Amino acid sequence: TGGSDLVDRLDEIALRDGLVMTRPVSVRYEHDIAAVTTLMAELRDVPPTTISSHPVVADDWLTHADPVDLVTLDLGAAGQVLIRPSGTEPKIKAYIEVAIDDVTDIEAARATLSARLDAIATAVDELLTR
Repeated sequence: TGGSDLVDRLDEIALRDGLVMTRPVSVRYEHDIAAVTTLMAELRDVPPTTISSHPVVADDWLTHADPVDLVTLDLGAAGQVLIRPSGTEPKIKAYIEVAIDDVTDIEAARATLSARLDAIATAVDELLTR
């Protein structure tokens, strides 16, 4: 395969198939499950129109045939954010995913995605702590 270890192999796959990076963001609402319910309802009723300057297309999964307490924010080519309440504590969890399909320089792609993750994570944290 050419790669001498796991990192080399993952780099080969990224160069062939693209690079994906993820980051979780969690916000705890100390002993206030009502705040979690309220914020999820607000996200459904009035989703953000942009996240870190990227246009948002929101999808409320409670409206699906198999409902799930989840809101997805599609950021187009910039990535996506999945937001859901914790099932065990007063917390909202967000999962950010960003990708580059055509990678020619793995380090440059990592730097680009890392910067994008930082900006989106900051915006998501602000959204969840409003």
